Amino acid sequence: MISNTFGWPLAGYPAVRRVLRVVASRPVGAVNNLTNVIARLTASRYGVGRVMSKADRSAFLGPWRRRASRRATQLTLAGALRIEPVMAEVEQSLRTALADLPVLTLFGRKNDPYGWQARFGQMFPRATAAVIPDGNHFPFDDDPDAYAAAIRNWWARSVATHDNAYTKRSQSK
Repeated sequence: MISNTFGWPLAGYPAVRRVLRVVASRPVGAVNNLTNVIARLTASRYGVGRVMSKADRSAFLGPWRRRASRRATQLTLAGALRIEPVMAEVEQSLRTALADLPVLTLFGRKNDPYGWQARFGQMFPRATAAVIPDGNHFPFDDDPDAYAAAIRNWWARSVATHDNAYTKRSQSK
């Protein structure tokens, strides 16, 4: 299952690269270390696309209460700018060795400005595309029940059936 992510180099996405450079910068890192501004912005209507309840916001911010966690997240985001050769290999593997796998792409309808769900659909001919209608960057938070149902339905239709067919072929040999 693939949800609101990418699997290729970001060279063709200058706006994404700019945001990552800003987030990865020392000044933003220093401010974030003291204030947790990145997680707080992400947990705002601007980030998640909706107003969270106090309990939801607290749960969302939980992993970044410690400064070490904030720094690790910032380093991970910064690392996306330095792994173009690795991401080229990932894309090649997705297009070749893994292309025949049944895949579910599950994105928030309100947060796919670069058409990444469609790009995954081109990479995986057997892909099933599902959307969370009011979903943003974290569609599993926007409608957890619909998100889980999409996974269950896809699994029953695409994976369980595929596994049963494979098992029957293997047993008949």
